[in-house]
Amino acid sequence: MIRVQVLRARGREVERTECMLPDGATLGDWLADPHWRAWIDGAATVAVFGKVRSPDYALIDGDRIELLEALIADPKAARRQRAARQKAGRGG
Repeated sequence: MIRVQVLRARGREVERTECMLPDGATLGDWLADPHWRAWIDGAATVAVFGKVRSPDYALIDGDRIELLEALIADPKAARRQRAARQKAGRGG
């Protein structure tokens, strides 16, 4: 058996839990398990330690599955807007 962490990020809130899977389990096996459907629903991206993986990715003991929401703003555009506001606030 292997133990994996499962994290679900929603806004600024992060829920964490763990699950046990049989040796040789893949990310696709975990995604297909109906027990996790409520956790998976609404996730835009599924990653393992921050890297998007295909369903055939073989999970190993200690992996962290991350369920992430879609970004509501482009990070580069948001940074440009913050920089423009700061520049305007300094007179220019």
